[in-house]
Parts: sequence; C-alpha cells; structure tokens
Amino acid sequence: MYNLIEETNDKSNALEYDCLDYYVYRAKLAYQHLYDITVDVIPFCFRPMHRLADDPMDSSVHPLARQLSFETISLTGITSQQLLSWSISMKIAERYQAYLNTKGIESLNEYFYNCTPPWFGVRCQYSFEPRYTNISSFNEIIEATFQQKQLYSPSSNTMMPVSMPCYDLVECHQNGRKWCLDWREICNGVVDCFDEGIDEENCFVIEMNVCRDDEYRCHNGMCIPEDLWNDGDGEADCVDRSDEKLDVSYVKMCYQDASFRCEEHSCRADGGTFSCGDGECVTKYEYCHSGRDQLLIESIMRQDDLDDECWMIMVCLSGVVKQINGTLCDQWLMNDVANEYLIQCPLFFQFPSVAVYSNHVRFFYENVHSRSDQEMNLFPNYICYDAELCEFRSFERVRGNLSCLTQLYNDIEWDKENPWSALMLLIEQTFRPCLVSGSFIPSEMTLSNHSTIYKCSNSSKLIPMSRVKDFLEDCVEGDDESITNSCQLGDRHRVKCYGVNDCWSSIQKEKVCLRSRRQSQNNLTFLSFCDGIAHHSYQNLNGKERNEEDGCEMNKVCDNIYARCDGYWACSDGRDESNCSQSLCPPKHHPCISPDNYTMFCLPHTLVNDGRDDCLGATDEQTECREAYDSNEISQNFRCLNDSSCLKSSELCDKTTHCPLLNDDEAFCQDSQFTFTCEQNGSYHRNEIEQILCGLNEYDKYRYRFFTLITSPIYPSSISSHLTNEINYHLQAQEEEEEEEEEFMIKKNTTMIEEDNQWTHDCNRGIKIEKYTNNGTFSNCLCPPSYYGDLCEYQNQRLSLSLQLSSINRYETYGIVILLIDNDEIIIEFNQLQYIAKDSCTMKFNQYLLYPTRPKNLSTNYSIRIDVIEKNWMSYIGHWYFTIPFLFLPVNRMSLSLNLSSNVVERGNQCSMECSNGQECVKYVNEEKSFCRWMKSNSGHKCSNDSIFIGKKRAKESICVCPLNEYGSNCLISSKCSINHCQNHGQCIRNDLNMFHRNYSCICPNKYYGLHCEYRKWELDVSIDEIEIPSYLIAYFYTTSNQSQPIQTIILRKLTLFQHIVTFHISIPFHLVFIQIQHDFYLVYLQHRSQMSMLTSLNPKQKCQSIDNYLNSTILQLHPYERITYFHKLCFLHWHLQCFIDQMYLCLCTNDHHANCLEFSEKYSSSQHHFQCISNDNYCLNQGECYQDHPQCPSTKICLCANCFFGQQCQLYAKGLGSTLDEILGYEFRHNKGFFSQSFSIQISALTTMIIFLIGIINAILSMMTFSQAKVHEVGCGLYLFSSSMTSLLTITFFTIKFWLLFLSYQNISNLRMVLILNCRCIEVLLKLFLFIDNWLNACVAIERTCSVIQGLYFDRSRSRRIAKVIVPLIFLFNVTLLIPQIIFLHVFQDELEERSWCVIEYKIWLKIYTMVMIFIHYFIPFCIQICSTILIILFTARQRTASQTDKTFWSHLKRKILKYKQLLISPMIIVCLTFPHLIISIILDCKKSSRLFSFYLIGYFLSFIPAACVFIIFVLPSPLYRKQFRQRISHLRRQLSSR
Repeated sequence: MYNLIEETNDKSNALEYDCLDYYVYRAKLAYQHLYDITVDVIPFCFRPMHRLADDPMDSSVHPLARQLSFETISLTGITSQQLLSWSISMKIAERYQAYLNTKGIESLNEYFYNCTPPWFGVRCQYSFEPRYTNISSFNEIIEATFQQKQLYSPSSNTMMPVSMPCYDLVECHQNGRKWCLDWREICNGVVDCFDEGIDEENCFVIEMNVCRDDEYRCHNGMCIPEDLWNDGDGEADCVDRSDEKLDVSYVKMCYQDASFRCEEHSCRADGGTFSCGDGECVTKYEYCHSGRDQLLIESIMRQDDLDDECWMIMVCLSGVVKQINGTLCDQWLMNDVANEYLIQCPLFFQFPSVAVYSNHVRFFYENVHSRSDQEMNLFPNYICYDAELCEFRSFERVRGNLSCLTQLYNDIEWDKENPWSALMLLIEQTFRPCLVSGSFIPSEMTLSNHSTIYKCSNSSKLIPMSRVKDFLEDCVEGDDESITNSCQLGDRHRVKCYGVNDCWSSIQKEKVCLRSRRQSQNNLTFLSFCDGIAHHSYQNLNGKERNEEDGCEMNKVCDNIYARCDGYWACSDGRDESNCSQSLCPPKHHPCISPDNYTMFCLPHTLVNDGRDDCLGATDEQTECREAYDSNEISQNFRCLNDSSCLKSSELCDKTTHCPLLNDDEAFCQDSQFTFTCEQNGSYHRNEIEQILCGLNEYDKYRYRFFTLITSPIYPSSISSHLTNEINYHLQAQEEEEEEEEEFMIKKNTTMIEEDNQWTHDCNRGIKIEKYTNNGTFSNCLCPPSYYGDLCEYQNQRLSLSLQLSSINRYETYGIVILLIDNDEIIIEFNQLQYIAKDSCTMKFNQYLLYPTRPKNLSTNYSIRIDVIEKNWMSYIGHWYFTIPFLFLPVNRMSLSLNLSSNVVERGNQCSMECSNGQECVKYVNEEKSFCRWMKSNSGHKCSNDSIFIGKKRAKESICVCPLNEYGSNCLISSKCSINHCQNHGQCIRNDLNMFHRNYSCICPNKYYGLHCEYRKWELDVSIDEIEIPSYLIAYFYTTSNQSQPIQTIILRKLTLFQHIVTFHISIPFHLVFIQIQHDFYLVYLQHRSQMSMLTSLNPKQKCQSIDNYLNSTILQLHPYERITYFHKLCFLHWHLQCFIDQMYLCLCTNDHHANCLEFSEKYSSSQHHFQCISNDNYCLNQGECYQDHPQCPSTKICLCANCFFGQQCQLYAKGLGSTLDEILGYEFRHNKGFFSQSFSIQISALTTMIIFLIGIINAILSMMTFSQAKVHEVGCGLYLFSSSMTSLLTITFFTIKFWLLFLSYQNISNLRMVLILNCRCIEVLLKLFLFIDNWLNACVAIERTCSVIQGLYFDRSRSRRIAKVIVPLIFLFNVTLLIPQIIFLHVFQDELEERSWCVIEYKIWLKIYTMVMIFIHYFIPFCIQICSTILIILFTARQRTASQTDKTFWSHLKRKILKYKQLLISPMIIVCLTFPHLIISIILDCKKSSRLFSFYLIGYFLSFIPAACVFIIFVLPSPLYRKQFRQRISHLRRQLSSR
C-alpha cells in the first residue's frame, strides 16, 4: 500500500529518513495535441530538528509483523515485483533480486517483515490514522488531509498566540521580542527583524543582478531562462511570481494546497506584500486563511506604557479585532465611552508601540480626545521615520527632533471593514522609495554598470532599470515612473501600448494596455460581419468611424449563412429569415404581438429595427439583447418594454416578475385564456403567441455560431475511404483516456470519519502518522522538504528546483540525474527522473535538494550538475553545470530549461583534467568547465551491467541510471509490461512516477494513439500532381463543429527527391485542409463528414487565388475590414473560384456563391520566416535549415537539407554509393500492397528488371561459351572478357535480387529487419562492386588491344596471358579495398515519420571527398582508357599505313582504319552511351527535388545495367574473331548432342 522510498537504518547522522513521495500532476493543453505538463515530486519524511543518536525505539517490531527470509520466499517462487506489491521497500526488493540472481548465496540471505495493513515500514512500525476510509495511496491521504484544513477563525480570546511555522535559522526580534519570521520576508525590501536587520542584509546584490541575453529578469532581480517566460501565461518560475499573471486563483486556496507552486513562491511587489506563510499574499492586516495575520495583530496589541483604557480604545479604533477581553469593540466605541477613554491617553504618544513599516516608520498621536470626528481618531497626527533612509523634501521636525509627515491620508479611500489595512497600504506606497538600510553607500564600483542601474533624482537611492515604469514608485520624487525614454532601455520584455511612446515593465502587462488589449481581443471574426448587429467599431484608413455592418445592405450580403434563420432580421426587409419555417406573415412583414391587447399582427418591415418598441417583448427591436449577449451564448431575446432587461423564454409566465416597470413578462399570461408554455410534445400545438415568443430562443438550435462548411462543395468529390467515422470516435478515445485520471481526482473528496478537523493543523504543513514502539503508539509528523521539526514547525533551508524539459524527438525516453555537488564535486544529494517526450510540449519537474547541514555552510560553493542519458540506447546526451546564486538566501529558487531536441554532442575534446582509473574527462555543454565521469566499464559499484553508473552520494550510495527494461536504485529488477499492454507495436515504458495509478506508458507509432495505442489516427494521402516537388510544405488541418471555433492543427512535412505522395496522420478528425507551398495555398480536402482514410490531389486547379488578382486598386487600398463585403461579390462573379486569400482571411466560395472565411494570420504567408527555428538551434546538421510549426512548442521539426543531404537532421548523404534504386523508387512503393496494387512506375520497373535479367542471363551464358574456349584464352584479352562475362552474370543477378528485396521491404513480413540489412549491407554493396569490376575489366581489354596493335608482331601472347591472370584478382581486391570506408558507414536508416527505410551513408566531410574521388576512379578513368585506347589504335595504324603507302592521304587511311576497327569503337561507345546518364546522376546533378526528373533518373539507372546485360551483343557480335569462336562453340555443342 505504501512503499517507503528511503529507509535509513542508521539515523544517527540523518536530517531526514523514512520518506513517502507525494506527486502532483498538472497538464494544460499547449498546442495541437501537446500539453505543458508540471510534475511536483515532494518527499514527506521524518525531519528531526537535530541529528539523532541511535534510538532504541527503532528496533521495535509490530506484533502483527510476519518475519520472512529470502530463502523461504524464493522456494515458493515469489518475485521481487510481488514483494513491491506487498508494500515492501524498493531496497529490500532489490536485495532479494540480487539474492535470486546469485542463485541463493547464503551470505546474501536476510530476514525482513511482511506487514498487515494498515501497518507498513521496515518493521511494520508505521500506520496512518483510522480516520481515513477507502484510501489506498499516499497521494490520496495528502489530498484528503489538506482539503480538510479549516480556515483560521479568530477566537474570542484575541491574546492567544497563533502557531505558525517560522524560519528559525536566524535570530529575529522586534523590540526585544522574538518574531516568527517567514522565509519570504527575507530580502523583500522591508526590515522585519527590527533589532538585527538581518533579514535585509546582502540583498542589494540581488537588486543589482544582471541577467544574460537569453534570460528573463524577474522583478526581484533573479533570472530565469527565456524559455520559461512564456509571455506571462505559464506557471510562475520567478520566486516572486512576477512572470505570472497577478490574479491567479490558486493562491487564495494555498492553505489547502501542498504543492510546489504554493510553498516555493514569495509575494509580488505589486500585489499583497504580506506573506500568509503558505503561498497566499495579502495587504498587511488583511485576513489570511492560515491565520498568520494574527501575528501582526499581536504586535499591534502590545500595551507597553499606555493606560488600559487608552490602549483598548485605540485597538478598537484600528478595527483589527472585534472584541477585547470578551467585550465587543462596538460597545467601547460608543461616543460617550470612547471620549471618556480617549481622555486617558497622553497628549503625545506612539501607537502601536512598534514600527508599522520596516523598522523606523512609526505613528504618533497628539490630543486625540479633542477630535470631533471619531473615525479620524484612527489617523496619526505624525508619521515619523528615519531621515537618513527617507529623503523626502518636505517634512516636519517634531518632538525629539523626529522627522515626520502629516496629513498623508487626505485622499485615501478608506475601507470601513478594515481601515487599518487601508492605512498600511498607504504607508507602504509612501515609504517604498526609502532606503532599506543606511549601511549601503553607493560607490563608483556600484555605478560602473550604469546601463542596468537607475539613480533616483535628488537621492542616493539606486534601483535596477527593470523597476522603471512598473507603476510602483521606488524614488522619493517618483521620477522612475515619469521617465520619458523607457523604450530605449534595451529590455525586450517591456510592454508598448498602441499609440503610446512609453514602454512599461512586463509585470504590468495586464493593466497598461487595457484599451489596446480590448482591441486585440476583439479582432473581428468573419461571422460577425453582416449579421445585422454592429458589435464593433474601427477607424478606416481615412480616420472615419466604421463598423462591420457598413456596406452589407448595399452589396446585398446580409442574407448569408451566419445571419440566415437565426430569428433576427440582418436584412432590412427580413429576407434572411424567409423560408426558414412556416411563417405567420407574408414576406417583408414581421410577426408581432400587440403589447396592448396581446393579439398577433404583421408589422411592416419599415417599422422593424427603427428604434421603437412596437411588439411585446420588443421582438421587433432585438438589437439590444443581441448585443448584450455574446453570439456564442444562448440568447435572451425577450426584452422588457422601456427597459434593458433581456429574458429567456423560460422566464416568461413563471409567476416571478422580471420586468419591474410594466410587469410585461407576466401581464400577458394573466390576461390570456390559456396556459403559456414552451414545452413541446406530439399532441400539443402552439398558439400564435407561443410560436412567436418561444421561437425567440429556439432559433438558437438552427444558428451556425461558429465556422461551418455545410454550404461548401466537397473536395474530392469521389470518396475513397476505408472507413467513415464521425467525431464520436475521437471523443470515445478522449473519454477513455481521461477515465483513469477522473477516478483518481474523484478520490480527492474522500470522506473522513471525524467532523472536527483541528487535527489537520497538528503537523502544520506536514502529515500526521502513527508510530509503534514498545512503549505504545505515538503520533509523529512527516514533513515536506520545506519544513522540519517534530511538528514541522520550522521552515527549512533548501534548493527548490524547477527543471523544464522539451524534446522534439517524440519516440525518445531520457534519464535525468540532478546532482547537488560541492567545491570538490562530491555528490551531496541527487534526484533521478525519467522524461518521456511522447505527448508533452514541455514537462516541468518541481523538486527539492537539501543541504547536508542545517544551517548550510555558506563557505561552500554548492552547484548543480545535470546528466542526461537517452535510455533507448543508453548513451549520454550531455552534462550541464549551474552555479547556485545568492547562497545566503534561505530558499535558493532555481528555474532551468533544457531543450533535448538540439543535436547535443558531448564535449570530450581538449579536456585537460586528469582523472583517476575508470574515469574520463568530459566537458559541460553550457560551461567551459570539465569534470571526471565514470566510464561504463568501471565495476566499482552496485549497478547492473546494463545500467550507467553516475557516482556515489557522499561516497556511499551508488547512483545508477537504468535501461528501459530495468528499474530500482541499482537497476536489478526487471520491468515487464503485461501482454498487449501497448497495441499496434507501441513501445511500453515503465513510469518512474506512479501518477494516476499508471505504472506504464505507451509510445505509439505514428499511425496510432491512445493510452494503449489502440486507436488508429485519421489518415490523408495527398498526391502532388503537375506541381514541382517543393522542399517542404505546410498543411493546415481544421476540425469544425457548432460548439467551438475551428481547431487548427499545423503539420510541416519535408519532401524527398522523388516523393509525390504525402501521407498525414492526425489524432483528431478533420474537415478542411489547406496546404501551403512557398506563398501559395491549395485547398486539398473539404468534407462535411470526417473520413478515417482519404486520398486527395494537390494540383494547380486547387490553388487559392490572391484577392489582388480580382479586386481593383481602389478596393485594395481600403481598410481590411471594409474589403470584406466585396468577398461575396467575388464568389458571385467568379463561379469557378473555389477559394481565395486575403491578408487576414482565407476564404471559400459556397454553393450559393457567398464567401465563407476563416481568420488566417498574415504571418503564415511569410512562412519561411514565421516557421524558422531560433537562431541558436543546432537541431539540423550539415548547414540544414531548421523549421518548426510553433515557436515555443513545436510538434514537428524539419530540416531543409543542402543538396544531396537528407535524413531527419540532414545527417545522411545521398551520394555515398552513387544513386541507388532505394532513392529513386522509395516513394513509389505502397505499403502492404500486392504487386498488382502497386503504382504503374513500380510495375513497369519490375517488368524492365525481369527483361534485363532474362537478356542478361542469355548474354552472359553465350559470352561465357565464347570466351571459355582455349583459343580465346591464348591472350589476356580473352581472360578479361571471360571474367567480365562472369561479373555481368553476377551483376544482373544481384540487380534483380535488389529490386525484389526492395519490394519485400515494403511488405508486412516477419523478417523485415533481415531483409533490410541484406538489401543494404550485402546486395547493394555487391551490386556496386561488380559494376566497378566490370568497368575495370573493360578498360583492361582496351589497354591490351592497344598494346597488341602498337607492338604488332612483337606482341607477346603468353606474357599477356600471365599478366591477365594477375590483373584479374588484383582488380577484385582493389575494388573491395576501395569500398571498405563506405561499407563501414553504410547502414539502414528507418524514417519513423514516413515509415520508409533507406540504405544510406552517414555523412563525413572526408567521406564526401572520398566518394567523389571513387566515382572519378571507377567511371572516368575506365571510360577514358577505353576511348583513348580506341582512338590511339586508329591513329597509330593510320599513321603507319600513311608512311608505307604515300599515294594516299592520312585522312583516307584514317577512314579505312575506322571502318576496319569499327568493332573496337562500337563496344566502348555503347558502354559510354549507356552509362553516361548514370554518371550524370552521380556527379553533375545536385539532388534537387523535381518530379520532372524522375523518368530521367529511372531510365538512367536501368540503362547503366544494359552493358552488363548485353555483354555478348557488345563484345562478341561486332568482332569477326569472336563470332567465329562462338560459331565453333555452337558447332562443337551440336556434335556433342548428336553423338549422344
């Protein structure tokens, strides 16, 4: 039931032991299907005030505990996983697994205790109180306990002290009395420790802190990564919440919330500045749910030297308490009593007796008994302060040379319920500009960084520039808020309002631009145009006030789909409401009920919407009610006459008056002879009054409140779908996915047996637990890391860390190890996490790291090291190093962000640190700093062999990172999913956080989704026709419904060389799809009902034209809103127009030739810039350009690669082995389709392959028959040709095998991986090898022929033969050797997105050069040899003949020699011509994508195998000698056959 995550048997040196983890999980939809997920990991432990000596009670064993041994349970077949289900701790389960792994070595046998619920622990010594019912997890106990916490209610005895956790590690006193300091009050700009002032020491260094360019500066001076800023819309990462919206709701409920977001934040400067101790912040003396405001009340109620009567009346006047000593303050404040008691006050006195603000602002009263207005008795005559700290220009010197202000409260707005709090707010605003301490004196060193510091006018106070223009006066003269150059301060986070030259602090984003913000929020939707109601106004380019209804009547577009049949006349003659239902009136008349006699009559259209109420319920003047309610809400269209109240039809005749003036909502009911009702059934027929009044709201059923496609023509018109399914399919998947979460959330409302919940405060912010000892059962407290002590009564020093992780690699799982290290890099503390990128935009882990001593040693420079391991391959991603700033603070709040998508490469070069044996020097990713990392081969630890050893915590406890199939602190326990837990080949991964009772998660393939990958995604195949293949495209998917605005999903897709079909998979149904290529948009899909699988075409006919092509320059120069009425005219005049695009809208033309538009940001038209990754993103390699579909939360990242590079990150090189059949036909194959269902290009390629194979087999056999004869082998040329015949046979054979293996690689076969490897690393290599050998053999033939001609009679045949016998094997070895570097880097690349495999070479710059050299060697040199040899033979023999026969010219001899040796020319020329296209593909072409080149590539590839297939035709038929040898061989075979 409860598994202790940490057990410390030796507690003598422990500040914490025996812990249970509490997890908090929050998810917010960020973009498309991705969520921003926040996970709090909060260990509740015993945290004693001091280190414990050995406690004899620790040996107590509960009598119901059952002692077992490893040996005993192993004989029964119990597994370590079963032990965990018994609530046995992880460490014991791992030791048991080690015992099993060693096959029961006696030395590893040990005894342990199996507990009977509800007891748990090593000796079954712990249990939770029986008040919890039906609670089975620690998470539920935490939730139930905190939800039962009661609000603090002041008792009648106001002098009773409040018990609150305090930060007790510094001495803090106010006027000699100990002050319960909250850690949030340290460095808050106000001295709370009056006597010592220690709470504001060293704080100025935070104010002057300078953030890096990639950071956001919090208002208090601390820095967070830019990634976490999120424009103020995310969760707070600044400790002062200045990066979060001000009025977040959860803060008020922090007293019932144990989560990180409440415990680890202080108060904002522009909100309530008094900490309630639990995350809630209020103005001083306002009510705290926790009751901490009572500490202030206790301080104000110090009597000191005042008489009882004076003290009591002043306390009552302050209003901070309702009664004193059992007597209500109202009785004390009766005029006579109050005056009598005020007379007892001294003529000049201080009240309260302590400072009211910081340690120097005090109130003094004079002659209070003489005041005529009793309320004025509260206000001090003098507000006195330290003049050295507050440099006010005007002040008075009063008694004792005090510096005081007077009449400060003249303009204050008093809160009668809590006037003292209002006064304190005024004091805080007035004295905020004062210096905190006089000990700080500005120096030249301080002013050196003047660009980030602002010096107040006529003051010595310095403030950071970030506090300029923040609506908080930090300078005594207020000059920090009146500065005129605020936009030149260089802060990109400042807010600039439209039409204003000031730039304000980002913390005031919600306030400063309210007007411009309203305008931005009210960007006009297309649906609001021409609906008959002017909701919005705007200024056109001429400065004239316009609204969205202007021009609608003139252009006759008021009768549109969104205005039609909605019960309201958008057209002045009501034509938009005609033919909607059976009408009670003729056209151009409005059904009306007389408000005088309640009879129905038809009102002429000229009297409708004329500003005068002619009908009951003002049904003829609905504009007011329509404007009063958002168009997305259910309208209330019955308006009271001469009133502005709008009612629903259900509020009529309900015997309750809603129209106070004329009672017209009830009067017609009393006068009628029938019972008014809007309910319908089969037997009841409404009368005329009911038809009119009930119909006011029933029109809502037929209205299209949101964008709809119902009137748009579908595309493609012919449905080719495998399955038709509506949105219910998607909803079913969502409901099932949320079911388990709801089950957990419902349990938060667990019922408690007891009604008195005072016990929930016994442990303050901790949890009460029962502990069994030999002396009985006692209550103890488990404290979160923020607290310690027996009752969790002290606030703890700690490092509270928020680590945000993101990765675009959705199939990766990362192990994250966070280490707290000291100066010597000794690991003090660590946390280990597992990050599954699956469905998260970001995942933020909130956690704690505690220092080894209490208080911490400030002379030690603690820091953070983060190690990241990719767990699929168990390889390091990188290491990060962060120093902990401002160690003097009690809580070191750090927020970090790591993007694991970038191609992080370990920095191991130039690492000079000397490391011990078993370690290696590694550099940090983010710092020029090194450390020694344990190597995987090191064996000095307890981790499993497959895990990674990180180090040891304080040289004792091994830190291990487990592979996916193991878990536990030492990775000794196997992790196994249940059978079919993840369907459809999903990857099952164990969660390290047991959230919502899910131990395992599934990472689904691209085609599936769901908790168990059980649902298939919607699929769209887009065929690109008659358009040049782009580098990438952007697809916009829209899901429409009448319940919400269209849901947009953006997918970026990179296209490869010959890809002309793009397949998209999306986890929600869609109805409309546009594809953007460069600046052009194409409509590729429009269906009224979503189809599960669909094939469509992208062609020039589907292009959405720009309105610039249709509208004249006069209209184009109008305001964008003024142009909208002309959109309908476009569709009416151009019936062929399917869609068009404007700078703000993307529009469809409907069947009735109206425009129907989607809001579409103009930023998409410049997609090349909008979708580019940030400049420092290193995701793409080899100069690839990075693009993503969202700036902060990309669901897709693509790399546009340089020519001839491809792969997800451009890490692969396409020309490593020259062009391959994989590249050319890769996108032609169709998955899991038979041969006859394949594309035409595949079928024709298969036919060509088999023809080449048959021709090649015949030619090779005939050639070998020719060149195998002894006569041919007399010279080396015969041996070369015989070898060439054999290599040609092998080449054609491997060529054919290659094609059919490629075909099999796209089929669903069991040994697919083997087929892929065989195809890539074997057949492809052999195919290239024998092609190259064939080229060299042909070159050898040419060389020998040249030698024979030149040498003539001196040609040595036997020597030629001997040389050939050596050359042939050398050629083989030579080619094999040259291929080895390419073979080493050759591998199968499986594209998860495209679900295709490629045989590629991983790019290395030297390998690119090497490949080009090899192409030159294997193609150019053999070809040049053949051509040059032929030319040399002809020229040499022609010159010889010219020398011997001088009667003829050289040219005539040359012609004769060409004719004589034509067979020598034919062979090499044929070879060159057939292989030259392939040579062009390999060298000249630069891998640009183009569908027009597909045929050239394919034909060129096949032509390159013709020489090998036609060796007989090329070498035998042109040669008389070889033809003769062939005929002799045939004759010999005939004789042999006839003799048999």
